[in-house]
Amino acid sequence: MSKIEKNQSLINGNVTILDPHDGKKRRTSIRLEAIEWDTMRRICGLNRITIHDFCSRADAHPKRIEHSRTSRIRAAILQYCLDKGEVFSTPVRREVETVRI
Repeated sequence: MSKIEKNQSLINGNVTILDPHDGKKRRTSIRLEAIEWDTMRRICGLNRITIHDFCSRADAHPKRIEHSRTSRIRAAILQYCLDKGEVFSTPVRREVETVRI
């Protein structure tokens, strides 16, 4: 297994989600890539919320139209990073390099 594959393995985790219909807390499992768990922890730390709160908000957000709960959480993580401009750890070169033949 390459280094990238090892770091990108899916990890199961339990979260407690607030059910938007009845207001009760429900424990559920989600399966995310290691980098998604790390990013979600970072987001939660910066915003001083728990992972459970983040997942509950992502799951109940009216603009999240993804099919599954896990997809809604993944999309919320990605959207947060895009909104903050934190998708890449190094600056992206936008100019085109010419190739000499």
